[in-house]
Amino acid sequence: MLQNFRSRHGCAAIRSPRYYAALFSLAALCLTAVSFQGRALLAAETNRPSPTNPLAELPSRPDMRALVSRTDLHYRGQVKRSEAGLPVGNGRMGSLVWTSGSSLHFQLNRPDVFAVNKDCAYSVDYCGGLAKVAVTFNGDVFPPADVEQHLSVYDGLVTVGSGTPQAEIFGWHERDAMAIRVTDTRKTAGATHVDLKMLRPHWVLTGSHRAVSTFKLDESTAVLQQTFTQKGYYCRSAVAIVVEGREATVEKVDASTARLTIGPGDGPYTVWMGSAASFDEGEDVPAVAMSHARAGARRGYAKVREENLAWWHNFWSKSFVRMSSEDGTADRVEQGYNYYLYVMASTSRGRIPPKFNGMLFSTGGDVRRWGSKFWWWNTQTLYWTPMAANHTELMDPLFDMYSGMIDSAATAARQQWGSDGIFIPETVDFDGLAELSEPIAADLQDLLLERKLWEATSAKFRNHALAQNGFASRWNFIHAPQAMPHSWITHIFFSQAQIAWHYWLRYEYTQDEAWLRERAYPMLRGVAQFYRTYPNIKKGEDGRYHIYNVNNGEGVWGGQDPHEEIASIMGVLPLAIKASEILGVDEDLRGPWRDLLENIAPLPTNLHLQAVNPRLTRDGVVWTPALKPAKKFNARSVGLRPAIHFDLVTLETPRSNLTRMAELTYESRSFTKRRDAGVPEKFQRILDQTTIVTANMGAAKDLKEVLPRQAFRTGAHPNLLLANRMSLEEGAQTQGIEHLGTVSYSVQRALCQSIPPRPGAEPVIHLFPAWPREWDAEFELLCRGGFLVRSSSDDGQVPFVEITSQLGGECKIRNPWGTTQVVVRRGDATEVVDGRSLLVLETKPGERITLLPARR
Repeated sequence: MLQNFRSRHGCAAIRSPRYYAALFSLAALCLTAVSFQGRALLAAETNRPSPTNPLAELPSRPDMRALVSRTDLHYRGQVKRSEAGLPVGNGRMGSLVWTSGSSLHFQLNRPDVFAVNKDCAYSVDYCGGLAKVAVTFNGDVFPPADVEQHLSVYDGLVTVGSGTPQAEIFGWHERDAMAIRVTDTRKTAGATHVDLKMLRPHWVLTGSHRAVSTFKLDESTAVLQQTFTQKGYYCRSAVAIVVEGREATVEKVDASTARLTIGPGDGPYTVWMGSAASFDEGEDVPAVAMSHARAGARRGYAKVREENLAWWHNFWSKSFVRMSSEDGTADRVEQGYNYYLYVMASTSRGRIPPKFNGMLFSTGGDVRRWGSKFWWWNTQTLYWTPMAANHTELMDPLFDMYSGMIDSAATAARQQWGSDGIFIPETVDFDGLAELSEPIAADLQDLLLERKLWEATSAKFRNHALAQNGFASRWNFIHAPQAMPHSWITHIFFSQAQIAWHYWLRYEYTQDEAWLRERAYPMLRGVAQFYRTYPNIKKGEDGRYHIYNVNNGEGVWGGQDPHEEIASIMGVLPLAIKASEILGVDEDLRGPWRDLLENIAPLPTNLHLQAVNPRLTRDGVVWTPALKPAKKFNARSVGLRPAIHFDLVTLETPRSNLTRMAELTYESRSFTKRRDAGVPEKFQRILDQTTIVTANMGAAKDLKEVLPRQAFRTGAHPNLLLANRMSLEEGAQTQGIEHLGTVSYSVQRALCQSIPPRPGAEPVIHLFPAWPREWDAEFELLCRGGFLVRSSSDDGQVPFVEITSQLGGECKIRNPWGTTQVVVRRGDATEVVDGRSLLVLETKPGERITLLPARR
């Protein structure tokens, strides 16, 4: 275990496959071996054309339809619960599709519909839902045990029914509309009813919160709008339904249902469902929803379908992962990876990211377990993977939301903590944090920094606090008065550090300096300044800065030197300093940042007299979550954040005490001890990050064990993993793909890592650093610097590497064949370079380079 991690370069020599041996031998005879004497020998201008090119043919990319279609879902029979329906969406609106005996069922949802925002006191807490829609046919057309339902992941298309009637459903990528194409050739088909239903009664008043739902009906169109208002807050949404290809009449069935009746006729017809939402009272939201639906009807189903298929096929062309194993395990993990990408493309193309608890697929109304706030620990699982998958666009909603709250985060840092910079808490509303009155803010700050007891705060403050939503980080202590002012999520700062790191990664993948200046640096600067000025970071007698009375995630409340916060400081400050240097700004801040970085307390270990888990001493030295005093702590956990995020410990990190501590802490994890003792664990929590650290550490043997466990939710209650691969482990109506987000990122990290030796340093590409030798794989993934890398591992051997330099610049890659000589091909020019562990390639924008192992 950890053989790769213990190697300075992370890769052992791998021989070429047998079927390439003859070609490589011929290449060695035809080409001149040269010494690798630096970067210049690999520069494009030094390439010498070969008189013959026996290595011209490389394996082509896989047939993407055949590959992605392995992920399809096919049901025969009705699902037992609506949450297991088939997902469809365009990134801005979506629904699950399920059936009953005579009906197709939908609940339309959007990511930008919220009952309340940051300024509303706790009275309601729901979001996302628009309306329910049922398409009802004449007769029991969908037999409970025999109705065919199919999701084509490659086409983004759901089909229901194998005979007649049959329906095709998709979300239109260009406009906010969904299409239901119905083919019903039965002579006794009769009329079809499309019912548009409210999610609640027409008028609901809860405290000062109002939810009003109304219909707007004309001869052929039904529109349902809902409006939420409270203390200056406004959100309106609408759903419009029109029919293409048949005449339809519209009527109001009852107070909460409008019906379109589609008469019998010849040929197929299409039901178009448009939606819209806005926080602007001046926008005519019903008209926008209607325009989306009518645009589909005008353009026509056939044309829109053709365009939509082209969009999905282009989406799948950007990257790929192919996996297989004799027992089929790797194949099933591959299905989870592609399904994750499908769901993200169906939900993460709006102005606000989908929520982990239901995404755009709620079926039970708009009240969600865990509420309408964004929990970073959950949200991050959805956003580790898109950049390496060459789908940076799927990150846009995340960045738009957090950048949009940066001003309120600056106010919160000042009011709540007395700090400069920004404060984005673990849980936050979509538009940030409310600005408090100064007296309320002063009492809150005194309480959180433990300068006052709860009883010493004003009655006005106490009444205000008790009226707030306890899921908000700043008010979470009302759920745990015994530990006042600490609780699960009150004193967590590493969430915003991880958010800022994602902004930096976007810069590293794209090299977009405008992005660095306008979006990434304000976030990095804000987090760095928060840590530098946080009142409870103080220099001790040992000359080190220590952080007091802070959580380590939800496991430690009010501890000292929590390892997640220390790791965040070690990870974010170097990036803020480097970004400042690149942009030539804030030179005066670099000195204080360096002072904090260079003198921050070390990551705490269990050997410390105040360690929260001294019982682990018998296992040797490991990183501990925090030091005492602490109001609450998990005495059995260890701390592995440095080996998971921020590039603090990577396969490129030189051997040091830091890497040794990472190894020791990793080896103390219970799953490895239990497995080695012959008692393997069968369950991982849905938010467990074991698979990530296993991949990062290069532990292929462990990855082969833990990756399927996370992907298939081994050991979880069988009713909590749905037939559509979503999980309900967060509670009722929380269907989502948190587990597949973690699995997908871990797959990428096992196949290909582009990693620096320390935060902000130049990244180096590692191929198959943690891939089980018994599993075959092929991939094309994006690496930092804009390098699109394709390679494969067949029976543990790497036949080729293909690098497409999208941006140009220097590409560093660890030799996947150890120290074997490498054939470097650029177009018709080929050369052989002496084998070295690190290859440095100078590239031009758009240039494609092939690497092959040479044989002497």
